[in-house]
Amino acid sequence: MVRMCFQAFVSFHSEYQLNKEIEDMTKAKEQQIKEFLKTRGEGQFNVIRRLCDSTAAGLITGVFQEWVKWTADEKDEHKKQEEIEERMAKLGLFGTKNKGSAMKACDRLATIMEVGCLLVTVHTWKKWAKLERIRRYGSEKNSKKKAQLKGVKDLFRGFAQELEGGLKDGTPRIEPAPKR
Repeated sequence: MVRMCFQAFVSFHSEYQLNKEIEDMTKAKEQQIKEFLKTRGEGQFNVIRRLCDSTAAGLITGVFQEWVKWTADEKDEHKKQEEIEERMAKLGLFGTKNKGSAMKACDRLATIMEVGCLLVTVHTWKKWAKLERIRRYGSEKNSKKKAQLKGVKDLFRGFAQELEGGLKDGTPRIEPAPKR
């Protein structure tokens, strides 16, 4: 315990010595700065005092010159700000215009795609309707030809039956007239 206390005292003493050296150096520098400002400050005070004492008009002139300079800077800054805002507005208009063009293009594309789908549907329906009409026409034509063929067959059958019936009954012959 005694050893720990003694070590703490020794470390405190070494830190205190170090801090004391830093404090002494700081005080010396502060003193040097005070002396420098004292000699330097008196010269500056004299310049300012002479300026103020010589004429108040010089001070007023300086103030007005600075004021003119400041207002000119403000005007330039205001102009630059307006130009920036104008350019930003143009960019905004450009963006809006491009957005509108893009939306128009998208709308046109959507319309074209929709019309394309409708065209495919309509053309498919048209093709189906045409094929159906041709099929019906062909069916009707075939039906008529079948009916005609049946009629012709019936005619031949009827003729064949008459011919057979006539052969069974005998053939009526007409004798030719004598020749003179």
